[in-house]
Amino acid sequence: MIAIIDYGMGNPTSIRNMLGRLGHRAEMARTPEEAAGADRIILPGVGAFDEGMTRLAELGWTDCLRSEAAVQDGRPLLGICLGMQLLFPSSEEGKLPGLGLVNGAVLKFRFGAEIVPLPRIPHMGWRSIATAATAPELFAGLEQDARFYFVHSYHCRCANSAEVAAEADYGFRFICAVRRGRLFGVQFHPEKSHRYGMRLLDNFSRLPAT
Repeated sequence: MIAIIDYGMGNPTSIRNMLGRLGHRAEMARTPEEAAGADRIILPGVGAFDEGMTRLAELGWTDCLRSEAAVQDGRPLLGICLGMQLLFPSSEEGKLPGLGLVNGAVLKFRFGAEIVPLPRIPHMGWRSIATAATAPELFAGLEQDARFYFVHSYHCRCANSAEVAAEADYGFRFICAVRRGRLFGVQFHPEKSHRYGMRLLDNFSRLPAT
């Protein structure tokens, strides 16, 4: 069973519905106790960084997620959009510390004067991605120029380039997927990305569990 963290930010129902169409059982989990029987966890998210961290802390998720990531054979975890950003130690959007599971930072999109016309913020729409060799199991079966749907104003920067799983272009090349052990993050929305997103969620759902 896949637990989708339901902390009031994002659209977990769309993720659950897509997983259901793929034949995978997924349930909402408000608290870590409700996810005790799950063998995989998804952290979705749409909204502000500080509000996301506050809600996770109020529901008891911060310590749980940090403990999961510290265990080498912990349950696979997928952060989506804000959920990926919360995996990092900090964000220029807020003041609260993030989960700190991936080293780096979350930065506001800034563009040089040489880029004409200036890209709009937030970045919204379909974008092709270029995958690295970091997470082949997550992107298995997807063509190299697979397209995903994005909605975000901030982007992630990894301290360790070996944890970069995919990049996309929007004024400059930015990181749109990360991988650290059994921890994954994607900046785009697979639940809004049709067949590409379905394949990615199916791949995640088939990762070896603990």
